[in-house]
Amino acid sequence: MIRQKNLYMANFNCTFGDDHSPMLDYFEKIILPSFTNDYKKITSRNTFFFYNVKIIEYLQGKFALSGIIVKKTILEVKSLHDEKTQNLIRKDERIPSDPFSYFTIFLDNHRMVLVKNQSGSPSLKDFERLSQYALKEAVIESESMNNKLTISLNIGSLPSSNKVDEAIDKIAEIQQVVLKLYPLNGDIDDLYGGLREELIKLGCDEGFATYKNPQNTSEVRNTLKQSKGIFKPTVRGKGRDGEKITITDNSVASVLPIRINEDVNIDENISNILDQVQDREELKELSNENRDKYEEKKNILEKLMDLFR
Repeated sequence: MIRQKNLYMANFNCTFGDDHSPMLDYFEKIILPSFTNDYKKITSRNTFFFYNVKIIEYLQGKFALSGIIVKKTILEVKSLHDEKTQNLIRKDERIPSDPFSYFTIFLDNHRMVLVKNQSGSPSLKDFERLSQYALKEAVIESESMNNKLTISLNIGSLPSSNKVDEAIDKIAEIQQVVLKLYPLNGDIDDLYGGLREELIKLGCDEGFATYKNPQNTSEVRNTLKQSKGIFKPTVRGKGRDGEKITITDNSVASVLPIRINEDVNIDENISNILDQVQDREELKELSNENRDKYEEKKNILEKLMDLFR
C-alpha cells in the first residue's frame, strides 16, 4: 500500500580532532563502523539503533550511506473505549513497538534526508543523539585512535522559507537571538564567518553569539533562512497576546510529503525516496573543499561499497 510520509532535510556536519578534519578522512575507521557495528543507545524508555546500513551508489559516481534508525519501545495501554457499550474500559497492557525512519547521508556534501515511517518514528534529534553515541563507541573500539580522538557532530535542519516567514510574523517583539557556532565540514559561512575567526583566535571549538532585543526583523528572518545546518539559531520573543514564542531550526524545518510503498523492502523504498528528492537544489549544494575531498576519497568509497554487495 502506498502512503504519504514526511521527509526532513538536514546537514550532517561532522569533524574530527583538534584540526577539525572532515568526515571523509575518518569514514573507513570511524564513520562506517559507528553505523554498522550494532551500537545501541538505551534510555529510560527506548532503545535506538541503526539497521540495514550500507553504502549505495544512487547516481553514477555518487555515493551515500543509507539505512534505517529504529526506536525499540513499549506502548502502554491504560484505557480503551468500547463502541458497543460506550464505556471507557480500564486496561493495563504493554505492547512492544519498533517504529523506524529511513535515512540517507550524501557523502559528497554530507547533506542528509530522514523519512519518518509512522507516528513515533525517530526524529532528526534522535538520529543526532544516536550518531553521537555510536561515533564515541567506534572511537573507543578503534585501536589506532587510543580513545583520544575528539568528535564534533551537529545535525541542523534545512529551513523552509515559508515556515520562517510564518513563525516570524507571529512575533510582536523579538527579545533574543542566539546562534550556536561549531566547526564546519567544508561548508562556507557567508553570514558569520567573522565570528568563527574570533572563536579560532580564542581557541574555542564551539561558541554562542547572543543578541538582545534585535530591532531589524528582516535580518533575523534572513538569519533563520540562511542557517542551512551551518549554525543553529534560536529566536525567543513574545506574541501579540504576550505569549512566549521560541523558534529553532527544527521548528521551521522543511517537511516534504513523499510517497512510500509499505509492501516493498527497505532498499527499494530508499531508492524511491532518492528518486523523489534528486532534483532538490538544497541537497545539491557543494563547496569546492567538499568536492575536492570527495574526489580524493571516491575510490575508497567504491571499494567499501563492494562489502555490501
